[in-house]
Amino acid sequence: MKVRHIAAQGAALVLIACGQTSDGSVFTVSDSAGIPVVSIRPEGITDTLDLAAEPSWSIESIKAPESHYWSGVRLQPADEGRVLVGESDGHVWIGDPVAERWTRIAAPGDGPADIGAVQAVRFVDGSVWVVDSRRRRLVEFDVDGSLVSERSLTGDRGLATADWAPSSEGHLFLGSGPGWEPSNEVIQRPPAPVVRVSTTHVDTLFHMPNIEWFHTDWGTGAPLLRPSGYLIGDADGAWTGFSAVPEIRRWTDSVTVVVRWSVAPWDARALADSVIDSALASPEAAQYPPEIVEQVRSIPLSPSPLKFDGLVLRHDGGVVIGPRWATCCGQGRRPAGPWMALDSDGIPQYFVNLPIGFGPAYFGPDYVLGVAVDELGRETIQRWELIGRP
Repeated sequence: MKVRHIAAQGAALVLIACGQTSDGSVFTVSDSAGIPVVSIRPEGITDTLDLAAEPSWSIESIKAPESHYWSGVRLQPADEGRVLVGESDGHVWIGDPVAERWTRIAAPGDGPADIGAVQAVRFVDGSVWVVDSRRRRLVEFDVDGSLVSERSLTGDRGLATADWAPSSEGHLFLGSGPGWEPSNEVIQRPPAPVVRVSTTHVDTLFHMPNIEWFHTDWGTGAPLLRPSGYLIGDADGAWTGFSAVPEIRRWTDSVTVVVRWSVAPWDARALADSVIDSALASPEAAQYPPEIVEQVRSIPLSPSPLKFDGLVLRHDGGVVIGPRWATCCGQGRRPAGPWMALDSDGIPQYFVNLPIGFGPAYFGPDYVLGVAVDELGRETIQRWELIGRP
């Protein structure tokens, strides 16, 4: 098994390019040991796209044959105007939301073609791929729902609960890595592997920082504003990042570009307090005894709060970066904010303003697919056109 660790390069940077706007430099491209490094000043980006007044389509449920409402959705584009929908309970569908024609690819269960729990779905080269986290495997179906292949994701890397990027040379996974020792402090788990799983072997390519946990006498959990690792991509390359650091990297057989951007100072403690206040303002929380309220208020803040929140693939192999939280909206819904779009070389393109409760899943050339969550927690898959292109 090959194991490599990616370390920061100490080589001097040589300026090779610069992007300009009327407000000055938006980005520079430097060279570090032969790897382009794009440094972005987000406040200089002048182009901002918005969503149209209404979605192109919005689907809360389908007839299958009875009404079926979405739950725990993973959404991706498929072929010929169709989309692929995986649900956390094991349902997988492909269909045309406009014509309202749907095919069930898989259902919950323990049979060879059943799915235990959907972690991720993708449509690649005419096949539907599903990561089954409960049964620890990667499953391939054709568009009619027939089982084509499956690969076991056993071992100690935690691959079945990982981010995933399909690849022609072998699928890439960000594993969860080894365990951790209980502590009453916030601790970071040991580094997590990025692993390539092919038909013949498994290679650990490099390691990334891992998530944080804390342990007390009343429970174990995640600190507030905890950063996460990300891995997304397609057959042409993957993007990786750890959201405690405003930096992402594109990977093919090695790192091909590094992107960094500036982040304004902020009061993470104040935002963490607002998250707790929002949670305790719910009707359910009004019934909590004082000791439970005290425990909720004692949830610690991450020592390295996230600097961005989300990576979503673009149609051209680029990526769109989710903003660090500036407000808390409650009800488990994502706050509104501007997402920063980059092309496949890491060059900034524009911002996209997304509304409260909308989680993007894929950005096309002039649209975005995503899942909207309303005040009652109901999920709706949607396509919105993007307006405001220069």
